[in-house]
Amino acid sequence: MPRRLILTFTALVFMAACAAKAPEGGAGSGGKTGVAFSLSQTASECLNGGATLAIGPDLDSDGLLDPAEKRNELYLCGDGVKTALGELATIPEGAICAEGGFAVELGLDIDGDGALSPVEILKSKTFCSGTAQDADGDGYPPNDFSSKPLDCDDHNPKIHPGAAEISDGIDNDCDLLADEGFDADKDGFCSFLDPDDSDPLVYPGAPEVCDGKDNDGDGQKDEGFDSDGDSIADCVDCDPQNPAIYQGAADITRNLV
Repeated sequence: MPRRLILTFTALVFMAACAAKAPEGGAGSGGKTGVAFSLSQTASECLNGGATLAIGPDLDSDGLLDPAEKRNELYLCGDGVKTALGELATIPEGAICAEGGFAVELGLDIDGDGALSPVEILKSKTFCSGTAQDADGDGYPPNDFSSKPLDCDDHNPKIHPGAAEISDGIDNDCDLLADEGFDADKDGFCSFLDPDDSDPLVYPGAPEVCDGKDNDGDGQKDEGFDSDGDSIADCVDCDPQNPAIYQGAADITRNLV
């Protein structure tokens, strides 16, 4: 069974403005260099605050992540209410990782029991140990962070720690966030997913209101706001209670007004 280290933090909005002392720890066995980590209840990349999990090799075997050992920073953005949980699990040698490794899992404590259940996991990433490799030639190995951060996609040279983030729905810089910095209207949806990134009231799943806009991004405008069934939204219908009266109706209908 893998050894699990459970990290807990509260992802509240105000925490983006304050720093808490981060718990630290490490995991390693068999004489191999362990993994050290630190947790900070701040996340500069997150709109509503969150947390940053930093990882790296425990080169001095003191169980702490020293500044010189920090390699990757992984983010989980909070919802402003629920407690966020993180787990770091060691992976034994076997089918998942031939030479062993570790997995990071991050999520929100929906049921409030202080543990991260499978349905609460929002993000996870597995890192396997081994001799340094670099299949895509971007200078970042996916399995050895003794000197450099770990690559999260060794099949794409444009994806690696420190890469420029672009709005494409992909985590380009390996921080477990995609498209950060591309949300002009600050509605929580990047331009890649937002049907109108200039309007904070328009985003996937937004409440539909009668305003002539496709608020929820489903390709329809003002659905649910047609009281008389004339296919004209109430907010633009000159008589939303009479299906025979609306802008563009036949002349005979207008003469009845």
